[in-house]
Amino acid sequence: MVSSKATGNLTLHGGNEIRGVIATEAMNSSEILLSIPKSLWMHQDNFQVKNLSQLSCGAGDAQIQAAVAVALEKKNTTNSKWHAYLKDLPTFENYNSFYVRMASNSLLRQFAALPLVKSITASQQLVASQEKCFNEWKEKYGHNLTWQEFQHGLAIWQTRVYGISLNGTDTEALIPASDLLNTGRDDQLNTDWREKTKDGEWHFQVSTNKGIEAGHELYDSYCPGCANSDFLSVWSVYLDDNNVITELPLPSQNATESNAMKTLVQETLQTPHEGLSAPRCQSTVFDESQGPIKCAFARLAWEQFGKAWGLKSSLKSKVSMLIRSDGTGSLEPNVQSSPFDLMDSRGMVRQN
Repeated sequence: MVSSKATGNLTLHGGNEIRGVIATEAMNSSEILLSIPKSLWMHQDNFQVKNLSQLSCGAGDAQIQAAVAVALEKKNTTNSKWHAYLKDLPTFENYNSFYVRMASNSLLRQFAALPLVKSITASQQLVASQEKCFNEWKEKYGHNLTWQEFQHGLAIWQTRVYGISLNGTDTEALIPASDLLNTGRDDQLNTDWREKTKDGEWHFQVSTNKGIEAGHELYDSYCPGCANSDFLSVWSVYLDDNNVITELPLPSQNATESNAMKTLVQETLQTPHEGLSAPRCQSTVFDESQGPIKCAFARLAWEQFGKAWGLKSSLKSKVSMLIRSDGTGSLEPNVQSSPFDLMDSRGMVRQN
């Protein structure tokens, strides 16, 4: 069941048009937005891939198997029961332009001082180490799937999966339609989701948690209380007005690397704007092949190291968690800030 009061549409976030979901008419609190039965989830119980359980590479096998299943279903096009869902997801080329886990070696070197970049590098190395295992499995069992197609399936799974509990057992699934919702600040979130049994079958239900006016966007809760480094790591999302601000001391081991990154950040970003977690990027940045990734890294670097570089003072315009070198934090006054800029892996980024 999908409510007739909502529809997919392009939504404006910080000057970018991004696919989202809006209310076409006013909605009351506790209205069901959608209810998707388990038989339609992309879930391990529904995958029909021969010998999938034999794909074992020693780390994260459940995720690898799910990525293979998604890639094969996408390759099946109209023969897949999930074709209507899969056909409009971002392409591999889309992901390669904005998904930070696909950042080029050049960008990773330029922003090497970012803690996020260190974790991305480790993730890329882990995925690369699984290619031999993947190739041996597909050749042994006769599956026609390229490494790039697998990487595409993995990106889809990593950026859109929901963690679900069924009878006390934790599992993961892609939920068609639900993952089209964008996210925002905690105070903007206006839907909740839950697992519920109905007529003997599990359903994934999304309901409103407050009244919503016609024309307003519907927001999903991705990660309440998370810092932008977390949003970027999983979804390639940078919240313009995140209430959690991370400030770090400059890395002491390589001053040259830090100074080079500072110069790059200054060249990439616009003039600072009060109320934003970090300045937005120069429009020319998005002409580059991985411009959105470069923009995301630059904004995170400004947020985390801008004070140490002397480029900013601590943000005072909203609730800000200032993470210092000793791990302590302090809360600042709460003031409404401007709309956020969302680069979202759940919808292709389009520049105006």
